[in-house]
Amino acid sequence: MGHSRYSLVASKQMVGIFLTVWVKSDLRDDVHSMKVSCVSRGLMGYLGNKGSISISMCLHQTSFCFICSHLTSGQKEGDELRRNSDVMGILRKTRFPRVHGMGDDNSPQMILEHDRIIWLGDLNYRIALSYRFAKALVEMCNWKALCDRILWYGRGLCQLSYVRGESKFSDHRPVYSVFSAEVVSINHNRIWKNSSCSSARIEVEELLPPSHGYTELSFF
Repeated sequence: MGHSRYSLVASKQMVGIFLTVWVKSDLRDDVHSMKVSCVSRGLMGYLGNKGSISISMCLHQTSFCFICSHLTSGQKEGDELRRNSDVMGILRKTRFPRVHGMGDDNSPQMILEHDRIIWLGDLNYRIALSYRFAKALVEMCNWKALCDRILWYGRGLCQLSYVRGESKFSDHRPVYSVFSAEVVSINHNRIWKNSSCSSARIEVEELLPPSHGYTELSFF
């Protein structure tokens, strides 16, 4: 990341779920159509201890969506179906309404409408196997659990690194990843002659932040 300076553009907290987005300071003026959407999936579908925070934004002419989620816990048979239901509920209920008259008429309104998507958080998909089978996989170092993970979707995203921190006190592991992302930028000075699109590559680093116990929304 070098010695570049970064600016905080959005921050949102819902109980223990926290999501913040930073950009390089020299790109701050190129970020627009910033929106936040929260979905509660806790007790009775209303408490915010489970659910998601999603931040939608556009950098130049490329849309990004960052989702931080905490899905239903549990290792009993059938608990994975509740987590699947959480994911479907988040995809269905997350909305980014357009603001007419603000140059926002073409911005995405749902998660999967974005060009680049990064989904992270405590997904709680744990290993549910017999002791013998799990032990064999551990000995071969050949297993993947979707507990604390960073997932991505969309063309133009390439994962450069993925690192986890080790902990002896919890089955949760802090993780972070570095991506390169292609961004489309239109040269408006030439738009009437010839729309000139160039792909700029930027690095996006997602760090799992600490949790707090209140809800706050900030734009900078």
